[in-house]
Amino acid sequence: MLVRHNKQETEMEFEAPTLKGALSKAVAKYKKPPRKTTTKHPSKTSSAYGSSSSPRQIPRASAQAQRIGAIADFARNLRLMREADWNTADKYFHCVANCQASQRGPVGEQTAIWLSNTREWAQDRSDRSHNDRAADQAANVQGRRGGSRNPNGSCDAICSNLRPRGLPSRFWAD
Repeated sequence: MLVRHNKQETEMEFEAPTLKGALSKAVAKYKKPPRKTTTKHPSKTSSAYGSSSSPRQIPRASAQAQRIGAIADFARNLRLMREADWNTADKYFHCVANCQASQRGPVGEQTAIWLSNTREWAQDRSDRSHNDRAADQAANVQGRRGGSRNPNGSCDAICSNLRPRGLPSRFWAD
């Protein structure tokens, strides 16, 4: 490319930006520093959620990725709740699913609200008591608040008051 500057022609080369370079710059801009790892349960080496040696760190993603991730969090916790088959564990799994979805970002939190309310609305037609539904909603709110206020925190710690005694550690959230 020729550029005129003070009546002189100078030849300059411009490097065309590549997609790979642009993506690496964008990723570097939004990358969070890793959080300090602390193991709450030293005897635990793995769980249904994954290895405890690597902390669960969720970078902020696009709206679609947050929505899909939140749905996946709910599906995984529903599967684990059914697999655990623990009589009083539903509040804990409600809380953990809402916490994990809210940690994904604002769209994840909105998806958690929608999924939780839809589930409770569908179950209103069953013979469950009003107190049971209210306790489920309280667990949902606890998980959402804890997850949105502490995006890199442990959902197990946030929901630990709802975890039933004797629940096997492989079902604990990281």
